Amino acid sequence: PVSGFYITDNYAYFATKLGAFRLSADIITTYNGTSMPDLMDYADFFSVTDSKGEIPIVSLAGYTSGSDAYLIIGTERGAYTVKLTESDTEQVFDTNKTLDPVTGTAGYNITKIAVTSANHIAMLSDRDLFISDGSTVTHYPFNSGLPGTLTPSGLPGKLTDLTWNGTELLISGTEGLVSITP
Repeated sequence: PVSGFYITDNYAYFATKLGAFRLSADIITTYNGTSMPDLMDYADFFSVTDSKGEIPIVSLAGYTSGSDAYLIIGTERGAYTVKLTESDTEQVFDTNKTLDPVTGTAGYNITKIAVTSANHIAMLSDRDLFISDGSTVTHYPFNSGLPGTLTPSGLPGKLTDLTWNGTELLISGTEGLVSITP
């Protein structure tokens, strides 16, 4: 199953249970509507590592700023932002650079990411929400009124998804839906 994706003019980037990878737009358009080859033969897999080693990628999204494209990668140990190298090489981003998690997200399993056209980024863990406006990151912990944080029986619920509707962020959980305008 695909847990996140981002599309640029040149590539489609996917976070899946098999790992994170990108596919060239040429492969996708060349075989559109015809007999498809095994796309995994054309996949460029990529990963994120920190001082503890490789981190499983569980979600991703992206945005552009000027002529540059960026990927926000949700992992089991936080969110990371990387500048994409959209060339024909197999290197998706500068893997020689040590990556630091997005401020405040270290140690959180970032399961969903949504980006507005103004590059505001919302990152969701199992019970916490992080919103970046490009300069600051605001953390909304599980007890701040997010849906799904507690069921009527007092058991922990779960945040399930999020999406932007203009400048309004919609957040769903096992116990309802809320909207906020950060």
